[in-house]
Amino acid sequence: MWLGKWTGRVDKPCSFQWCDKLKILGIIFGNDVVPNDNWGPRITKIRSTLDKWSKRNLTYHGKSVIVNILIGPCINYLGSVEFLLGW
Repeated sequence: MWLGKWTGRVDKPCSFQWCDKLKILGIIFGNDVVPNDNWGPRITKIRSTLDKWSKRNLTYHGKSVIVNILIGPCINYLGSVEFLLGW
């Protein structure tokens, strides 16, 4: 994948397989990445998790535990990577 000032480069040296996007540790990197590439699947997963747990009669404490354990890390991980990279 070409990055930085070589983004528009079209020649492909060696016999490598070149790509436009690359997924590393669950996050898509590349020159043409839109926010929906990374956030779309996570939002779908969060909605699915909330739908599953909404069928139970949970207390406010139980609901906060679900948010802190299951939903918070999904948002925190991607948000911290985007903050560090300056997206």
